[in-house]
Amino acid sequence: MSAVVDSAGGAIAGLSANPETEAFGAAAEAAFSDGTRASAFTAAGFLLVGLAATFSLGAGRRQEEDAQVSEDPARPST
Repeated sequence: MSAVVDSAGGAIAGLSANPETEAFGAAAEAAFSDGTRASAFTAAGFLLVGLAATFSLGAGRRQEEDAQVSEDPARPST
């Protein structure tokens, strides 16, 4: 089965075409599909964690800076 991994799934068609290795081709196809599905769901999970982490970032400025900006007479208010 290292041929399937080394060929990134390209060898599955050859395995399925040969009557002697047809069962291996079907198993390799199922395993490759399951691996791809697991990778996609894992990636989606990391994206959701990243999205959730952005909500905890806040406004980006500290409250002290906001107070200084509003009290600074040299800055015109907008």
